[in-house]
Amino acid sequence: MKLQFQILLVLISLIHLHAAPNIVYMILDDVGFADFSYQNPTKAIPTPQIDRISEQGIRLSRHYAQSTCSPSRAALMTGRYAINTGLTFPLPPFSTAGLPDDAPTLPQLLRKQGYEAHMVGKWHLGFAKWKDSPVGRGFQSFTGVYRWDVDSWTKMIWREPNVSLGVDWGRSWEDRTYMNYVEPRHATVALADEAEQVIRRHVKNSKKPLFLYLAFTAAHSPLQPMHEHMEKCQHLPHLWRREYCGMMVGLDEAIGNVTRTARELLGDNTILVVTSDNGGSTWFGGLNYPYRSGKTTPFEGGVRVPAFLADFSQDKRYFGQGGRTYSGIIHISDWLPTLYTIAGGNVKAIAKLDGKDVGSALRADQPSPRHEVLLEMYIKGEFTLNETCSALIREPWKLIQCDIRDPHWYYESSEDKMNSTDVSGVTQHFEKIIRAGEEKHGAGPYDMVRLMYTHRHAHGAFVKNNTNITLLFNLAMDPEEQHDVSTHNPLIVMELEDIILRIRNNRPKAPRWWENYNVSKTQFQTGDCSNVGVAPEHCWFVLPFLTDDGELLPPQPAKQRTDTNIGTSTDTKTVTSTDPTVTATEPNSMMLLISVVGVMVFVILYVQCCRRRPEMKKQE
Repeated sequence: MKLQFQILLVLISLIHLHAAPNIVYMILDDVGFADFSYQNPTKAIPTPQIDRISEQGIRLSRHYAQSTCSPSRAALMTGRYAINTGLTFPLPPFSTAGLPDDAPTLPQLLRKQGYEAHMVGKWHLGFAKWKDSPVGRGFQSFTGVYRWDVDSWTKMIWREPNVSLGVDWGRSWEDRTYMNYVEPRHATVALADEAEQVIRRHVKNSKKPLFLYLAFTAAHSPLQPMHEHMEKCQHLPHLWRREYCGMMVGLDEAIGNVTRTARELLGDNTILVVTSDNGGSTWFGGLNYPYRSGKTTPFEGGVRVPAFLADFSQDKRYFGQGGRTYSGIIHISDWLPTLYTIAGGNVKAIAKLDGKDVGSALRADQPSPRHEVLLEMYIKGEFTLNETCSALIREPWKLIQCDIRDPHWYYESSEDKMNSTDVSGVTQHFEKIIRAGEEKHGAGPYDMVRLMYTHRHAHGAFVKNNTNITLLFNLAMDPEEQHDVSTHNPLIVMELEDIILRIRNNRPKAPRWWENYNVSKTQFQTGDCSNVGVAPEHCWFVLPFLTDDGELLPPQPAKQRTDTNIGTSTDTKTVTSTDPTVTATEPNSMMLLISVVGVMVFVILYVQCCRRRPEMKKQE
């Protein structure tokens, strides 16, 4: 009996030791450093759920991303810098580009370790071919939007008022079946609810660990907050900041709800990571104070993003004790190697990684293994706006060599207009134009025009006076980037230029991601959008429209799937990667566990046998 009890203890301890955690990763859209209440001295936007969860977890004060969304999401999914994925700016609505075929994605790698992987929210990494969609890159199911700039209520994207780019909402599965439907709820509410449903279905149908990737569309424009959320923002005098605040209040509520469901149903063996995809857009109501500028720029305001994590395990075995702030550098590409290692994977078997495993540093509260990070790289001729930019940190130095899109600092507004250091009149002029257009056409239908005015015209006006600029900052002394010291440190500039040049010369060939495929809306399925007030001529649903070889798919709808049970799994042993550097024969974690248990049982039996042998000799 004693021997059986010892064997049982060994089994329990080994199972506990090897149980991989559930992983919930939430990425927020265009949320700035000062848009979490705990990071804003004025507490302008109330985010009580974010404040509470992050206070119990670990707040990341130097978390970096790319300056726009597709590049950041590409870095997250592949563990590579954006330039090494070929996706260096947000993909246009009908781009045929996607993640590189030789890059195993985070969900593909986690499924090799026995995980279920489901996605809810905004993809924006290519959808023209099924192989480039979420269910082609490792997720078993996907609910949400393929593209960007989606209307929170109608789920439509508009090229301009009265010119529709289709309804972007639906579900799909990795067998390439799908179900398009009209979702009348606000996008933030709908995505949070779907994420909770994924958790419930997973708990009911699977014993495997869950990787849930929840990519909110908020707080990106169009600014369409729910009325009840706006009630908490009436103290803000600037219209855009007030509307943005309403979007953040809804986002905060959603994060709290999903986190609560994850803790209750998935249990303690769960980790949560929350990050923004880039700095806040000051032209959409976001704020990155005290840092300079914002989205689309390599200044700290554009790339230093709010982020936190929570390790809910009892012994805090994954990231260490909470209730602290971690100040080491983390880049969004670091999450793939970090989470894959926690799941039991071997990152050394993955080629071309730029990301670093920061798990040990977080657990021990030690300096980050990352002291250098490429923040931005796009090149004229491979970029939609015909500009060039590179930015690199090698502590404590930061080098920027760019056509500068917005060099200004932004602050909380005390009146109904943006508050910045721009004295040229550009900001004031374009804000008036954009607000007049929104008032006339509505935030949703006008938003693509708004983006054009912001990123091409307003920022273009700034670029004219800031072309081919070299700036060097000592971030340890000047995190707000107020003092350029490049002329005093020419050798430092040269050293950092050499690093940038090496990365540039070794970059892969860029796909022509900036080109829109000229596809007719007759290619897509029509539907009934009357319950969200969309006219029939605008109600058509986007889906992959090319074969994996690039040929146009037939216009008739593909086979539709009517069930919504997305908690079931395919056999993880059939999941393959197109990257030959990933070892196909990586040992199954359960088989490894069984082997270890077998060895331990043999050792216990052998010890027991040796103890009994002297007693038997005495009796003889």
